[in-house]
Amino acid sequence: MSDRSISKVLCVQMQQEMAVTAIALHRYGLRTGMLPTDLSALVPKYLPALPRDYINGKTLLYRLQPDGNFVLYSATVGSKDNGGYITLLTDQRDSNQIWDGRDAVWPAPATDEEATAAMKSARN
Repeated sequence: MSDRSISKVLCVQMQQEMAVTAIALHRYGLRTGMLPTDLSALVPKYLPALPRDYINGKTLLYRLQPDGNFVLYSATVGSKDNGGYITLLTDQRDSNQIWDGRDAVWPAPATDEEATAAMKSARN
């Protein structure tokens, strides 16, 4: 298997792990009325084990936001934790995919303004 193929497999596994973890976080929030302070609160009731970061072999990174939402991410660039940094890398254009920032960040819901802009852009 080539390095490129392995990289693609790891990216797919990472996205799956993030999706399962995001669902577990939402289930936890629905049951308790708030999000957990750390991912260990999800084990074993919502997840069988801490979610794995397939890029660096550690646990996925997570933090609560002051607005009550969460950031779930992998520190992908040199395995340096950039805090869920979503600013696009210099070689990326206007893409906004999970892998386009300094960290691979689980997508947060779009704001009303972002949704409106995206719908206008899709019509043109």
